[in-house]
Amino acid sequence: MRLIQTAATLLMTVAAAHSDVFIFDFGTRDSPLHPGATRVTEKSDDRATWQLTGVKSKAQPIKNEWTGDNRSGKKSPPPVYLNDLTCDHVTAEGPAELSLAGVPSGSYKVILLCGRAGGRSEQVWDIDVRSGAGEAAATFAGPHELRVLQFDATATDNKLCLTFNTRSRWLVNALLTVPAEEWKTAQEKVIEPILNECSTLPPEEMAKWKETSRTDTAPQPQWTDKQKRDGLGVYTRS
Repeated sequence: MRLIQTAATLLMTVAAAHSDVFIFDFGTRDSPLHPGATRVTEKSDDRATWQLTGVKSKAQPIKNEWTGDNRSGKKSPPPVYLNDLTCDHVTAEGPAELSLAGVPSGSYKVILLCGRAGGRSEQVWDIDVRSGAGEAAATFAGPHELRVLQFDATATDNKLCLTFNTRSRWLVNALLTVPAEEWKTAQEKVIEPILNECSTLPPEEMAKWKETSRTDTAPQPQWTDKQKRDGLGVYTRS
């Protein structure tokens, strides 16, 4: 638990150093909230206003413990590891418009996290999100996949407006906005740590794994000039 708190505190401190980077965490009013993020639910409030109906908030419990199999006697990991950004989302089966207040006017890079909704494996998710001339889209299936979308957007009158469309059902776990002029530094210090947190093992699980270096003592064959040019060669070892 101390490792989790340390990672969260680090991300919160780094985000604070880039005060113009906004993190919007989509979910229910009671689901876990990412440190330093603004909560967005199905209900409109002073920061997030929805147009059109049918938007719903959903959440899954974060259960990252390995579970035992009574028949084999072995423990198995969860199908996917969840965290405070990926355990919850907002979804709809039709179009919707979202206005995020408090985003200073200007040009932004927008990062969208979509996926890990749980449910049926045959569910097809389809999202098309637009903000002015900026647009991103993705189509994927199942309960565990996570997509990262990126597009350009412009906030006007201190508001960022987005339009969501779908041919099936769309969902959003989180949205991050980075001023265009800060992108290079914020990408390394804010965005990448958050994306790594969502795509790799939790810190307490990662600490259990150790890398064991193995030295290949078998001699390699003499590569042909063609194999060297192609960068590809196949051989067997006894």
